[in-house]
Amino acid sequence: MIEPVLFFAVISKGKDDGLRVANALSQLMREDKTLRTKVDPDSGKLLVLGIGELHLDAIRRRLRRDFGVLSEFGPYEVFCRETIRTRLREEAKYIREHEGRRQFAHCVLEFEPLAKREGFEFVSAVKQGEISARHAAAVEKGAHDALQNGLLAGYPIVGVRAILVGGESRDGESDEMSFKIAGGMALRSGCGKADPVVLAPIMKCEVMVPEKYLDAVVGDLNGRRAKILEITGTGLKRVKCTAPLSAMLGYAGAVLAITDNTATFVMNPSHFEEIGKDSPPGTV
Repeated sequence: MIEPVLFFAVISKGKDDGLRVANALSQLMREDKTLRTKVDPDSGKLLVLGIGELHLDAIRRRLRRDFGVLSEFGPYEVFCRETIRTRLREEAKYIREHEGRRQFAHCVLEFEPLAKREGFEFVSAVKQGEISARHAAAVEKGAHDALQNGLLAGYPIVGVRAILVGGESRDGESDEMSFKIAGGMALRSGCGKADPVVLAPIMKCEVMVPEKYLDAVVGDLNGRRAKILEITGTGLKRVKCTAPLSAMLGYAGAVLAITDNTATFVMNPSHFEEIGKDSPPGTV
């Protein structure tokens, strides 16, 4: 399934409008499996995520026209990812007194980057008797939940394998919730030390343009840091390229303007690439 690469925030106008937004998005997501929502953990705003500018343009129109939503919509922002670049071992201990009862969990995890830089893998390699299968599953759940908000810019963490290699449980003190919390602690701490980096979405694009406008279109794409892959056709030219999504925002209007409304294009997510340490989020 194509993952979201762009989002906008929804600022509801009152409780009734907020409920209208929630019901509308619920229905739209049943119809469109590429549409997602997420609550920003810092601002508490509802975020609507999609696979491109035209996709979210259509969602905004439907929210207004079909559902009567009055909310304000924020500007489009690129939805990046985070990953790690080095292997690292991390341990976490969760020790707490709660309502007169001591809670304890100890886990040791090894984290390593996945070559494909997507997804999450969990492997339990603990010795028999160290941690039960039930507690190992709780560590996995805690680690998986902690992936949702990265440490660099709050984007989801992807491309990580977590190997549970050790730990300790204590009778009467260890439960699933304690191990879930410990798993999340280990992931956040470990990934923060494993040379983390932000990944920005790269789009694949095909532009169909009359030959007389070819130079203008290619020049504009080069200005958007596109990599031209292929130019084919006679009369009507087909330009294939990849480009950072952050540089392609507003492209629909731009390409029509420089070709007297004669060009057509298709753009879809391709892959993710690292952002330089000094670059702002959403750039490559």
